[in-house]
Amino acid sequence: MTAATIVLLTFALLWWPASAPSTHAWSAMLGLGIACTGVSYMLFFHPITVTGPARAITVTFVIPIFGILWDAMFLAKRLSAGMAVACAIVLIGTALATGVVKRVPRIGARRTE
Repeated sequence: MTAATIVLLTFALLWWPASAPSTHAWSAMLGLGIACTGVSYMLFFHPITVTGPARAITVTFVIPIFGILWDAMFLAKRLSAGMAVACAIVLIGTALATGVVKRVPRIGARRTE
C-alpha cells in the first residue's frame, strides 16, 4: 500500500489541477479513504483471524450481489432473470467454497461397478 501511495502521489503531483480542490472534495476523499477503506480493512481482518484466509476471502464473492441489490434499491434499476441466476450461482459457489454445502447431490458421485 505504501508503494501504491508513492506511485499515485507522483501522478497526482504531475497532474495537479489548476485550481485547488475544494474543502468538500478533500473531506469526501478523506471520508472515502478513512471511513470506507480503512474501516473495511479492519473489519476484514477479523474473519481472517477467526476463520482463516481461505474462508475469509469468500466474503469478496458476494460483492457483485450487493452491487446488484443496491442498484435495484437506490438507482431503481430492474433485476433481470440473468442477474438472479448469476446471484444464485455465486451463492451456490460461495456455499461450496465455505463448506456450508459439502457437495451437490448427483454431481461428482463415484460410480461403484
